[in-house]
Parts: sequence; structure tokens; C-alpha cells
Amino acid sequence: FTMKESKAISTTDTDALTGLLNREGFEKEVNALRKAQPDTEFCIIYWNIKEFKIANILLGRERCDWILKNISNVFRKFSGQYPIVFGRIISDRFVCCIPKELVEIIDWKNATDIKTDIHGFEYHLHSNYGIYYITKETLSVDEMIMRAQIAMQTFSSPMTQSYAVYNQEMGDRAIRRNLLLGDFRRALESGQFYPVYQPICDAGTGHVISVEVLTRWKHPVYGNIPPAEFFPLFEENGCIGELDRYIWEKACQTVRTSFEHSHKVVPFSIKNFIMTGRKKYSAKQLSIQ
Repeated sequence: FTMKESKAISTTDTDALTGLLNREGFEKEVNALRKAQPDTEFCIIYWNIKEFKIANILLGRERCDWILKNISNVFRKFSGQYPIVFGRIISDRFVCCIPKELVEIIDWKNATDIKTDIHGFEYHLHSNYGIYYITKETLSVDEMIMRAQIAMQTFSSPMTQSYAVYNQEMGDRAIRRNLLLGDFRRALESGQFYPVYQPICDAGTGHVISVEVLTRWKHPVYGNIPPAEFFPLFEENGCIGELDRYIWEKACQTVRTSFEHSHKVVPFSIKNFIMTGRKKYSAKQLSIQ
């Protein structure tokens, strides 16, 4: 079973730029492929071109459209040789359904890595892959794609392998990330985030000369959330500026309370506040109420 052997595909099921199946067309063809070969073990592969937005700026839309078309032509060659269904989900994101036994046979990395020229310099475009081996027959194709996408997003070893395979731990982690992100606003309003102060001492005298303000999160359900877990999540989703301001204002309130009680006050800084390029606030904006 190949795309050529399938029934005539409606233009509403194809992508206008590349001619590959769109999401709806891909779902129909995958269901037809699996029905035609019920004894074959299939998997879903999902991938995108790394830093494609930057490539659009450097190369221009016309050249990038050519790249997408070129990749699509490579896929068509594969679909003529093997029982594979390819699709373009959106922009630089592609998906395919392929027999499990062919995953290692096809050199995906070399097939989709692109070399092009920018003002005489060679420019490389690489792809990240996520794979979901179909094990649950009750899942919809859309749910399978989602699992392959989750695997792709966890990909971290481009030099040692060309893909990541979905497992239940990845799924659980993705669900937890979404839950934590959804709790951000409530956490701010209910005071779940709080500052802790790490003293910096003079090595000679042992006196505290300044403090570094660290952010902590005590979740009512999950307990203490590690900063290494929530900081990247909030940075990726544009929430970190609000959290920075919240912790800054809490630290300023602590300084004011110390002044009012005639306690010693030392300079303080918020860890990573400036270095991560987050929004800066004026003294007036950060004034203590």
C-alpha cells in the first residue's frame, strides 16, 4: 500500500505548497493504510526543522518554500518504495506513518538535513524527530501525532542519535508541565511563590555583605517544585517577567520592613534577573506600596 495505490485524494486533503497530505488527509490515509495491512506494526514520526523561523529571516520566504518543497520531493521517493504515508502539519512540521521495521533502514537525518547558500556561506538546516510506536489501537491518529510530537520536544541528543521515542514518562511529564503552566496565575495570586535569601559573605570577616534572592514555589498539590523545572517552563511561555516583578517586589518589601525595624540592610540581587534578558522595571514601577 502506497500513496499511489490509495484512492484519489481530494485537494481539500492536501497541502497547497508541497502537495503532501494535510492533517485531515493524513488521518484518512493512515486509517486506510492500517486497515489494508492489519498485521503490520506501524509508528508515527513527527519532526520539524530546527530554527526555521530564523532561516526565514536569513533566506527569505521564497528560498524557504523551496526547501519545504525539496523535502517533500524526497518523501515522495520514499512513498513510492515503501508503504508510507507522509503529511505536512503546518509550516516546517511534517509527519509520517511507517512500518516499524523501516525506521532504522531509512536515513532520516541525511534525507531531511538541508544545505543551502547564504552570500557564499554554506548554511545547514537540521531536523528533530519524535517517534510513537503504535501500541494502543483505540487512539485516534491525532492522539498518535501528539505523542510523537511530545517525543520530539524532549529530544536532546542530536549528535548521538537522530530521534527520540515516546514513552509514558514523557506523556506524564507533558501533562504535568501543562498543569503547572495553567496554575501560574493562581500561584501568583495566592502567594505560592516566595523569595529565599542566600547570604554572600566576606571571606575575611565572615560578615554578610549582600544577599542573592532566589525564587521558590510551594504548590498545594505537588509540594516544592524545583526551580529547574518551572523556570524553563515559564521562560518558554512568556510568564517569567511577571514572576520576576513579583519576587522583586517581595524582596523590596523585605528591605522596607528591615528599615522600619532598624535592622541592618545589605544590597540584594535577584538570581538571573538581568542575565536572561527579562523585562527591566524602573524604580517608580517597583516602588514599595
